[in-house]
Amino acid sequence: MSARPNNKGRQFWKIAKDLLSDFPGGSAALEIFDDDELAKIFDQVQAKVADPEVQESGVLGLPRTAENQMRAYAETGAKTLYPASPIKRRHRATAAEMEERARFLIDYAREHHPVSVRGLYYQAEVAVVAGIDKTENSYNKVQHQVLQLRRKGRIDYRWIADATRWMRRPRTFNNWEDALENTARTYRRALWQDADADVEIWIEKDALAGVVDVVTWEYDVPLMVSRGYTSETFAFNAIETYVGSGRPLMVYALYDFDRSGADAARSLEEKLTRFGNERGVEVHFNLLGLTFDQVVDWNLPTRPHKRTTTADQRWPHPYACELDAIPPDDLRALVKTAIERHLPASELAQLMQTEELERETMLMFLEHGGVAP
Repeated sequence: MSARPNNKGRQFWKIAKDLLSDFPGGSAALEIFDDDELAKIFDQVQAKVADPEVQESGVLGLPRTAENQMRAYAETGAKTLYPASPIKRRHRATAAEMEERARFLIDYAREHHPVSVRGLYYQAEVAVVAGIDKTENSYNKVQHQVLQLRRKGRIDYRWIADATRWMRRPRTFNNWEDALENTARTYRRALWQDADADVEIWIEKDALAGVVDVVTWEYDVPLMVSRGYTSETFAFNAIETYVGSGRPLMVYALYDFDRSGADAARSLEEKLTRFGNERGVEVHFNLLGLTFDQVVDWNLPTRPHKRTTTADQRWPHPYACELDAIPPDDLRALVKTAIERHLPASELAQLMQTEELERETMLMFLEHGGVAP
């Protein structure tokens, strides 16, 4: 932030906030600019108003009412449009409050990583961190501050989960010897080949995949990310994997506690069950979360439920709750408990010990030139 207040920037923030108040997230977007940056934007607006072509066309790219106000503001100044008012201007966080918030975000991410940015926001809300409340504007504050803390090296990039983007590329090696050595070092035993069931974890959100995949990876369990409603193709292919296995498929699903999350979970259950019946796969669907009882029993932070559509208006609860509201350690424990119903930790330990012995044998075989030691 600026070393001293920039009155021009603060005045421009006030009118821009009013102009953007009708746009979702509009006023929140101003949080990323400090007073000096807003002052520069104000100067650019003044220059544009003075442009003869703009004056002739009458178009600033804003709604007409907002355009007229912006013109008047740029030409006459904020005092003409906004006389003294008893309305208190927003509280802008002090340097001490910003550092207090930073310390919480850093400490929580260090202790509980990997965690999503929205998960950090919910934990900051629960902890009553200064300047954070139950609004999307507060989430934007956390999102921006986490970005700055990562860029400054105060939050390790690896502490923040983001599975929304990935790279597709074939795995290649310098030669066949490197390929064999890599295979030996990364060898994983099929942990479920003698189990009495197959298990899959389904989760609604990409970002949370990075929070729980440390568990599913350890237990060799598929993690399926639906991104809301699951496509027919994705559901069909999921079932096709188990055709002929002769074992039931245990599906554990994690969806937001809101109307769209509940509908998406029901849609997933219908598709998997239908394709399972058609392809001879016995499907057992379990909603692992979120449920009404979990929200209440765990005292999770909630948000007002949307009521904009007819479907939303049928949601029987006064609030909604996101999966991100579950502390990351608790979310991982929830997934682990579900998996261990079918592969207990003691059995996993034995299988992984066998896996390690087999890996060492393969490496010794390669070290001796492909001859058994």
